[in-house]
Amino acid sequence: KREKLNTPYEKTFLTYKISYSTHDRTVVDALFTVPAGRKNEKLPCVAYFHGGGACKRIYHDVMSTGVCCFAIDVRSQGGTTVDKAEYEIGDTKGSLMSRDLINKDGFYMKNIYLDAVRAMDVIAMMPEVDASRIVTFGQSQGGALSIVASAFSGLSKKCYVSEPSYSCLHRRTELGTGVFSAANDFLRRYPEYTDAAFDTLTYFDINNIVSFLKVPTD
Repeated sequence: KREKLNTPYEKTFLTYKISYSTHDRTVVDALFTVPAGRKNEKLPCVAYFHGGGACKRIYHDVMSTGVCCFAIDVRSQGGTTVDKAEYEIGDTKGSLMSRDLINKDGFYMKNIYLDAVRAMDVIAMMPEVDASRIVTFGQSQGGALSIVASAFSGLSKKCYVSEPSYSCLHRRTELGTGVFSAANDFLRRYPEYTDAAFDTLTYFDINNIVSFLKVPTD
């Protein structure tokens, strides 16, 4: 679904709300911005992934370069994407990193990673975008999603990251740092699930994913 939005910036760029279906019943919301005055040429596009707990917005620094920008709302965080996945265990209302923590096929992180990869397919279908010139960018959580999207979509020309998060997940869970305090709390209540949880986390640790990157990274 694509909807034109009215913004104060229409002399500089046009803004669209994009909603796309992903692998489960979740519909991901995104903002797609296109330089105004574009004729028929297809333009490069930045897939911009926000940090943890934030939400999509217009990235003026990207738009000032004359390219398109596609920014998603990560499910169940600060924006409008509602998580429709059916989790069997963990806190399904607040604590993201306990959602199906012991099931690699249902874990919350799998869902946001697949949402990021699916975003690349959607970007490539935008008529304003040159699908051969899509790059990814993000900081912290967004950095991790940038890596995942570039590694597994087959559509990225280059991967840009700043201070990527979601590495050393076993240690972060043991210490209960940041969003992984939820995983730490869960395992304190149910220590019998520790081995299964750590096995799940192995699949989503960025340290184990970077080797799949086949494009330049900066």
